[in-house]
Amino acid sequence: SDDYNLDFSVTWELDFWGRFQRQIESASAALDASVANYDDVLVLLISQVAETYILICTFQERINVAYENIMLQEESLRIARAKFDAGDVSELDADQAESLLYNTKASVASLETSLQQFKNSLAILLGKPPHDLDYILGKKPEIPVTPVNLALGMPQDLIRRRPDIRVAERQLASQSAQIGFAVTELYPQLFIGGSIGTNATETDD
Repeated sequence: SDDYNLDFSVTWELDFWGRFQRQIESASAALDASVANYDDVLVLLISQVAETYILICTFQERINVAYENIMLQEESLRIARAKFDAGDVSELDADQAESLLYNTKASVASLETSLQQFKNSLAILLGKPPHDLDYILGKKPEIPVTPVNLALGMPQDLIRRRPDIRVAERQLASQSAQIGFAVTELYPQLFIGGSIGTNATETDD
């Protein structure tokens, strides 16, 4: 005859001192800190996008104003030259008008270079090709108007909503739970165990 034995043994650790609970709390707080850190990066990205967009709108408007000034200054130069030819003004007046027009035209080139640099920066922030921005921004980008009655809440609530503050809070909670876990390590660990088995006998004919 042949004998067959199958045994199982199980051991449980009793969490009298909250050892496992402290580990769970630490891991949960660390996860919350990671999420808040992601939110912090997202807020920074959004602020950079908003700032760059406002600069684009500002420089586009400055370029528009410069072109309007060029038209006015060209007319002023035409009038100054006509008056000089008629002997009504000195050549200095015509030269000053021409110099002013030249400087304004030169400033447009600098403004357009800066505008393109800001557009390239925005394209990088958005992860878009630079040529796609003309469609995204439209022909005349405008700065959005902030609502007059914007609900800001209480100062303490605003501070608690800051992602960097939440990161610090959750990191502190995780460290506090780790300290609690370290304290439980000073206490004895208690285990209970059990086993179950079966035996079978096979008899040869």
